[in-house]
Amino acid sequence: MSQFGVASAPYYTCLAVSQTPDPLGPWYVWQYLYSNSLMNDYPKFGVWPDGYYMTVNEFGSGQSATTVFDRTAMLAGAANPAAVYFQIDALQPAFPQPTHWDGGPPPPAAVPTTTLPSTTMRGAIPLMHCRSVPSV
Repeated sequence: MSQFGVASAPYYTCLAVSQTPDPLGPWYVWQYLYSNSLMNDYPKFGVWPDGYYMTVNEFGSGQSATTVFDRTAMLAGAANPAAVYFQIDALQPAFPQPTHWDGGPPPPAAVPTTTLPSTTMRGAIPLMHCRSVPSV
């Protein structure tokens, strides 16, 4: 679950992951500073075996970006799961859509996630594969 804090700068992303299969049960929660000046507008999330991928339009710059959050650390309830930021504007236009793995057999370990450029739908663009997310 996510919520972005955009009332005024600085801009935040708040994330929550359920601690159990019961959505009414307890949750792990985190707050990440996204930027002091760029609003993380139109966030979209995708689940991939190696991370939670958030794509955004950076309001104030006209660029697109993604942040990958350390999924393994979040599922374990770590106090400060790492997050890695990538600017992706050079690869695609605004409103990027991350791919999403929703159960079933996971993709092969070496397969990177992709994004779809939703404004043109010209096809998937390989984005990245985070073999590990460094600690912050």
